Amino acid sequence: MYIQTSILTDNLIADILHVHLFPSQIASASKPQIHNENGDKVDKEVVIVDDDECPKSAGKRKYSGVWEHFEEVEVPSKKKKGEIERKFKCNPCGKLYMYPKTGTTSTMKRHLEGCFAHQGEQNKKKKQGTLNFDVADAGDFDIPIVNFSGSYDNGKIREIIATMIIFHVYPFRMVEHFWFNVLMKTLNPSYQKMSRTTIKNECMRIFQSRKETLKKELKHDNKISLTCDLWTSNQTLCYMSLVAHYIDSDWNMQYRVISFLELEPPHTGIVISQAIFERLSDWQIEDKFATITLDNASANDVAARQLLSKFTARGSMFFHGKFFHVRCSAHILNLLLSDGLKAIEPLIENIKQTVKYLKKSPSRLYKFSEIVRSLNISTKQGLCLDVPTRWGSTHKMLEPLSVPLASKMLFCIMQIWMPIIGGSHLVKNGGYMLK
Repeated sequence: MYIQTSILTDNLIADILHVHLFPSQIASASKPQIHNENGDKVDKEVVIVDDDECPKSAGKRKYSGVWEHFEEVEVPSKKKKGEIERKFKCNPCGKLYMYPKTGTTSTMKRHLEGCFAHQGEQNKKKKQGTLNFDVADAGDFDIPIVNFSGSYDNGKIREIIATMIIFHVYPFRMVEHFWFNVLMKTLNPSYQKMSRTTIKNECMRIFQSRKETLKKELKHDNKISLTCDLWTSNQTLCYMSLVAHYIDSDWNMQYRVISFLELEPPHTGIVISQAIFERLSDWQIEDKFATITLDNASANDVAARQLLSKFTARGSMFFHGKFFHVRCSAHILNLLLSDGLKAIEPLIENIKQTVKYLKKSPSRLYKFSEIVRSLNISTKQGLCLDVPTRWGSTHKMLEPLSVPLASKMLFCIMQIWMPIIGGSHLVKNGGYMLK
């Protein structure tokens, strides 16, 4: 029932609020005595109105304390497509529940009792202490402070996992592995499982965020130098990397990989120069470009000339282009040493074929190891093959054979054992043995 009156004093309101009157009691008191402003008693009729005639309130007031941690939300219905249904969401953990038709809050209370995120917030309000741990070097990544405050932030955990995947080059599918999720759930039951698509999008978000940060940092530098290299994989795919070198505001030399892409054929100088210019335009540093370092390939010479003419026409060339194309000193050193090693090329080839022969069969390698141990020769450095483009690899291949006496004794023993382990043709021809 609803009581409608034109004049109600504070005392009458207090009586109505504190004393729960039944309809019969209200009817018997339909003419209460009310005082006006002058203190005179005024008879005022109290009209009893049915529930159907009373105006509907905009919303029921929530008196329970659990509503401080929940909110009403409207979400698409899973059972009826195209319809919207009301649910209530736990603010600490984000879990959704069906809206109670009866208005009871028992379900919400039971949820809060087992909600780790809610308990963490309560611990944080109590100013629970924190534990900070020293962490290893994380390269150029910002190391987050490790706190144990009881609170749980799923977004922060997702960001840390994505950073870990980027830094250690883990596969995206790792977040779907069974034991990884068991570990995370054990550490915190509030952990929410994520898919490889979700973590991939998070990695791309981090990349875009750091890219924008680096763009702002590069705006404060007047000159930026580049190094560029191309190589072809064993799948005949050509890749190009572009690294920017600059001095920051603290006068420290910095370098950042600003591009790593697959270069479509043909790999001519014009294609290379166009790819480099597009990357510079994307980073908005085309007018700060000072020098570029390339190796001595003919296509790189053409690319350097194309870039030089383009930047000269733009009027953004430093030092009048005198130091624009810097040839790679490591590549020049490799060419010099490769030319010098031609004097002992037959010997290097014999050693290379011998190493290939030994590493081709596990039984040969095992027998070789037994001979080495019987002669008390150090086996810390294993057998390895050289790479033509890296002169240091040739030195590593020859280094285990740097002791003449050990090498002579070793290969003498090999001449004895080779016929037994199936290398008689090697001994007869002598083409692969040291002389």
